[in-house]
Amino acid sequence: MTSTTTSSPVLQVAVVGCGEIAQVTHIPNLIIANHMFKAVALVDISTSTLKHCSERFGITNCFSSVDELLASSVPVDLVFICSADQYHADQAIACANAGKHVMLEKPMVQTLSEADALEEARKRNNVVIFVGYMRRYATAFKRFKDAINGKDIKYVRVRDIIGGQNPRFTPQTGMYQRMFTDFPPGAAADVKSRAEANLVENFGNAALTDPSNLGSWQILTAFSSHALSAMREAIGMPAHVHFACRRGDLERPNWWQVLFDHGAFNTLYEVQDDSQCTADSRWASTTLDSLTHTLKCTPALRGSRFNLTGAVSSGPVLANSSPYIRALPINVTIQKVLPNGDYDENTSRPTYVDFYNLTLIELYKAVTEGTEFPTTVMDGREDVVLTKMIMNAVMDHKQ
Repeated sequence: MTSTTTSSPVLQVAVVGCGEIAQVTHIPNLIIANHMFKAVALVDISTSTLKHCSERFGITNCFSSVDELLASSVPVDLVFICSADQYHADQAIACANAGKHVMLEKPMVQTLSEADALEEARKRNNVVIFVGYMRRYATAFKRFKDAINGKDIKYVRVRDIIGGQNPRFTPQTGMYQRMFTDFPPGAAADVKSRAEANLVENFGNAALTDPSNLGSWQILTAFSSHALSAMREAIGMPAHVHFACRRGDLERPNWWQVLFDHGAFNTLYEVQDDSQCTADSRWASTTLDSLTHTLKCTPALRGSRFNLTGAVSSGPVLANSSPYIRALPINVTIQKVLPNGDYDENTSRPTYVDFYNLTLIELYKAVTEGTEFPTTVMDGREDVVLTKMIMNAVMDHKQ
């Protein structure tokens, strides 16, 4: 660590995986937050990506692997891991074993054994491993949780209605990112081999007989994990999956309906890619004392919506913007029936500070002050458990 003029340490950061999310969000945010972080090294298997990012962001220490980074003399306190999902566990464990703190992009890992190995490495090396579920650090999300705390919830709806794949909207972010494909021979085959091995570990060899299963696992872990992780924090882990069904492309079904059993109420989770540059992405809940609580971000191009909707008098709704678009505020809307019978709707914007910057503040405090945070390794382990519950239900469902 280095120090600023006020003696606050500045964390030296390496970024592993310099693709879209790193170029659009993480590296620019680290550069802006230079009172807390300094990006000092880049790691990627694409030499063109390294060259582009090095020149664009002025970071000269470039490496082709995590092992090469850790063997170098470049001082690093914290590693942002933004690589392919199938490498998260191995790379995070290697960094922890080298005494580095880790900010690990979602999904944290692919299997329960990887989660357990990661937690063991974290404990043994006494490092911070912070899982990047940024939406859970949004002030509006905290307001949403406050609005439903202690309430008699009757119904919840979580929606991920997406306006197309990332390339449809990320060029509009003004970050001038560039994607390259000069990967080493065998790189794509290794990713597929790891993904298949993960699927077999989770569900047995029979899972490979259905061509939809591999893509389904990737949809649920790489995309749905943001909303499902926040759902767990807001209303708890479901006891059971009533049903799950999927439609869409054979190898990547992207239209889903899942009904969770939360005991006293059910939660409906929907996923859809409508190929339009719009989004209906919110969380809503119904409680006995409010009609609908909505957490909502209107300028969203892509995100998730959480509705806890109330049948009797009120509820909150929360809608998140794209995890790839910075500087968009998130609003909370409370819809309710007043004592005189009038319908009332109140929308609150707690802050213009986006969830990426709020996350960086919490990450910094976790590393420098040892403060507690919700997105831990053991919390991330629950995402694997929940995703397996959904997959088991959908594989049991007769398509």
